[in-house]
Amino acid sequence: MKKKWLWSALAAAFVLALAPVAPVAARDFNIAGGIQYVSQGMKEKEKGNLEDAHRIFGKAVTTLTKGIANDPKDDEAWIYLAVAYGELDSLEQAGKTFSEAIRRVADDPKLLKRATDNRDSYFNKAYNDGIAAYKEATAILPAEQIPASTDEKGTAAKAKLAVAEGKFRNAMAMNPEKAIAYDNLAIMLALQGNMADAGAVVEQGLANAVPKEGEEYERLLKRKDSMYNNAVAADLEKGDFDAAIAKLETVLAKTPDDFGVLTNVAQTTFKKAEKLGEAKDEAGSKAAYTKAAGYFERASAAAPDAQNKKDMLYNGAIAHQQAGEYKAAATAAFTLVQEDPKSLDYHRLLRTGYDKMGAQKKADEQTWVILGLNEKAEVVADIPDFTGKVVKTSEPGKLLAELGPPDEIRQFTNGDLKVDVYYWWVKKRAAAFTGGRQVGAANFGEFAADVPPPATKNAGAAKKG
Repeated sequence: MKKKWLWSALAAAFVLALAPVAPVAARDFNIAGGIQYVSQGMKEKEKGNLEDAHRIFGKAVTTLTKGIANDPKDDEAWIYLAVAYGELDSLEQAGKTFSEAIRRVADDPKLLKRATDNRDSYFNKAYNDGIAAYKEATAILPAEQIPASTDEKGTAAKAKLAVAEGKFRNAMAMNPEKAIAYDNLAIMLALQGNMADAGAVVEQGLANAVPKEGEEYERLLKRKDSMYNNAVAADLEKGDFDAAIAKLETVLAKTPDDFGVLTNVAQTTFKKAEKLGEAKDEAGSKAAYTKAAGYFERASAAAPDAQNKKDMLYNGAIAHQQAGEYKAAATAAFTLVQEDPKSLDYHRLLRTGYDKMGAQKKADEQTWVILGLNEKAEVVADIPDFTGKVVKTSEPGKLLAELGPPDEIRQFTNGDLKVDVYYWWVKKRAAAFTGGRQVGAANFGEFAADVPPPATKNAGAAKKG
């Protein structure tokens, strides 16, 4: 009975084995070969054999294209074809192929992730290359100075911007749904003076980019407002400063902290002030300078980095000076000195501010700081050795006992006299000595006390009456 059961089981298995099995469809040999080429190309690329890799990826495109024509339902093949195009830097074609691949594998989580990850990789490379080229441009010349520049630096900066433009176009082609690519491309075009094209790119991005919500898309919406710059440029060409400023202020009403717009309106208002000054409209000119100073200070507060922050505050100080607002100018200069006490330019600005506001003592203090920072002054290399020779009972010795060793000592010659200027940068102090006698001192960490405005002749006459 047991043997009979065994035989029955074997017979059943035999019958099952003989049952018809659905044939497994063979992959098109061109697709199989193309996939193999992609694998080989990647290996050569890893070895650094870029020329061989490029040639192999070219073969991959040819064979995969033939294979897909034979069997367009092989969804995975589309991913390999997109990768091959990406490795050949044919990013527009790669982007289209990735889009088709993603559409086809939407219901396959594993293949969908592979397709989107690969597309993101090529997008990120193109995008980061664009950022790198933009940074090279702004290392040559600050972004806000590039559009109007006509010298060699401007030409070199614009050439780098053109490279960045190409990279962002590649990124946009790779993934036309990414708002950030359109936004950066528009910026590159605007900085090169192609305002109409920049506006068109923004509109294209708003039509194609997804999702319709999110920070990147919102930034693109704001960029559309910033395209007012195109109209602003036209107004400036006509000399209509008021119309240009009105347009920029309209944008600021929506985006009050936009650094680029703030910089633009500040510079435009400053130019208006200059023109009014040339036209002998002193009151109008001063009012415009005051307005420009306010915009520069807002730009400083909204600046994306420390250097732009300081540059805008410096410009604001100049505008205050031109407006006759000398204490405000000195206050801005004082703030700059606190942030960068070794800057000769900032100390000169502070001295001028003090001088104009009538704080003569503080202005004279700054003179010693400036003389020591002058490029003709020499730096004392070994401060411990230098101060170790100072007599403790001398004037420099007493100050050393009070303030401790200086951070820097610089020497310059004034006629037959050799002057040593000690700097305590952290303590915001300086002192000048010659022949063991103190001839000057400065406390640039302490702002000048208010001084009464100088009496005018008219005021004096009225008083006598």
